[in-house]
Amino acid sequence: MAEHRTSIDIEAPPHRVFDFLVTDTGITSWMGQWASLDPVPGGRFAVDIAGYCARGMFLEVDPPRRVTVSWGFAGNETLPPGSSTVSFELTPISGGTRVEVVHTDLPEGDVPGHAAGWAHFLPRLTRAVAGEQLPPDTWRPAPRASTTEGVALPIDHDALSTVEAYHRAWTSGDVERALTFVSDDVRCFAPDENVTTKNDWHDYLARFVPMLTGAPQHSRMTEGDRVALWYFPQTAVTSTTLASELFTVRGGQIVEIRLAFDRLGYLPQQQQPS
Repeated sequence: MAEHRTSIDIEAPPHRVFDFLVTDTGITSWMGQWASLDPVPGGRFAVDIAGYCARGMFLEVDPPRRVTVSWGFAGNETLPPGSSTVSFELTPISGGTRVEVVHTDLPEGDVPGHAAGWAHFLPRLTRAVAGEQLPPDTWRPAPRASTTEGVALPIDHDALSTVEAYHRAWTSGDVERALTFVSDDVRCFAPDENVTTKNDWHDYLARFVPMLTGAPQHSRMTEGDRVALWYFPQTAVTSTTLASELFTVRGGQIVEIRLAFDRLGYLPQQQQPS
């Protein structure tokens, strides 16, 4: 196992920086698109970051000096939930706070991706603490690599985490965030329309999302880079019409979507055939 250390200086007192590490709105202002945090020892640590579901628990909460969490990813065999440790050390310095991130118990193959991730997100923390409203984050890590006889082999990103983050975003009404998980040249096939660009798929979703009143828990199946979802989109005219989607994911981006549903089920009652 390996360790990665990095730090950044922020022009704000430790107590202000601390809030950005232990609150849902604070952490998602600079890292991730969704969070559920319970900042007490043994409390839940859950943040969806770039299509990955980071999961663990708070191990130490010492305001405003230190936050330590266990860290891993749902569905990841090499770094499962809670299998590594991230410590944020906050030290007062002249003019502000030094934040040191110490990430331990990392598999060797995961060090480059996490090093690149912390190098990307810590400057965003600085900007968020300064009060800047940051645009949605579109960063994606490089593919993890393993070696066989000295030859680097790419390992695809966790397809299920990417698809679930996409699904959670658009069914909650955030089409912009959903599209951060989609490739620019995505191919999409639906009963009433086929599209070949991200912009066109944005327009397709944007037409449907205002009709949506809910999307109850879905079933799922995965095989390699393919993920299938089944769920029940709820609108003013239907709550029991099944929808299914088959996704292909490569490099942390959705490259193909095949959507199936009964179009007649979404027509107003007076327009449905008798």
